[in-house]
Amino acid sequence: MDHVARLAARRASERPRRDRDGARERPAVGNAALVLSPHTVSDHVKSLYAKVGVGSRQELVARVFLDEYMPEMATHTPLTSKGRFERHD
Repeated sequence: MDHVARLAARRASERPRRDRDGARERPAVGNAALVLSPHTVSDHVKSLYAKVGVGSRQELVARVFLDEYMPEMATHTPLTSKGRFERHD
């Protein structure tokens, strides 16, 4: 489970406890927190994987590396001071 899903699951499990203990605080208008269900996060991740054509996080990382970084490395594209490849625009 990735970081966002763990955070969403933890927040979802804390809400009933706060309600039960009567300690629920309502955020000020304009300062409301976005709470996502772990199922929502999972659905969005599955959608991303389908769009990219992969089935796992490992495949996604491999796809990004092979499609984006490997060609730049093969042509010896220099890196900027921020660790990104220089643009050839």
